[in-house]
Amino acid sequence: MISRVFLAGWLTVWVFCFSIAEGKVEYKVIGPSMPVTAEEKDDVVLQCHVEPELDVTNETVEWKLQDKLVYRYRSRTDDPDFQDPKFKGRTSLFLKEMVQGNVSLKLTNITEEDAGNYTCKVLKRKAQVTLNVGKVDPGHQEEDLEKVSTVKSGHRIYVVTIVIFIVVAGGFFLWKCTVRNETAGQSQEHESKVLPGPGSDAEPRGSPLRHRSSGNSTTSPT
Repeated sequence: MISRVFLAGWLTVWVFCFSIAEGKVEYKVIGPSMPVTAEEKDDVVLQCHVEPELDVTNETVEWKLQDKLVYRYRSRTDDPDFQDPKFKGRTSLFLKEMVQGNVSLKLTNITEEDAGNYTCKVLKRKAQVTLNVGKVDPGHQEEDLEKVSTVKSGHRIYVVTIVIFIVVAGGFFLWKCTVRNETAGQSQEHESKVLPGPGSDAEPRGSPLRHRSSGNSTTSPT
């Protein structure tokens, strides 16, 4: 009985914690902190992700270069309507990674005309990505990717730590309440066994007083 009550309480704490976390989380769309540089005719990935991680497979994702529609994802598939003709067949998302909030755009066979400021939009939030077409400096791109990875890892650790703390504290509180209620119930049960019930004889059976009273009784002569 105790284990069932404790398990039910622990599951309730889990649901409560996640409902609070879901209600207070403010999602952000994050792009690289530095411009992306690629050489002409190369393929390039314009980094963009939702933070904290969120499954965005059911969301609408748009990439634009100024006023030009570079790519649109809607209803769980590519939406080529209104896409700028020069980007047709050259754009795609990493569909398998969208469950983790990755909405990065892969742009193939780039040209000098592809250079500019791109906007990534999802969840009604935006991030800016600048693409330069020219000679690549590998050191800068590796440093930028490392910064993005470090920020995401630090945020995950922070969120996981808070959730674990809340769950452990809630579980301990429920355990203390369960033990306290059980102790109180055992005390009441013990008292009910010791104290005589209403209408019962105050003298226990086999009392010496009862035997003496019976032995001293006399009968009147006939």
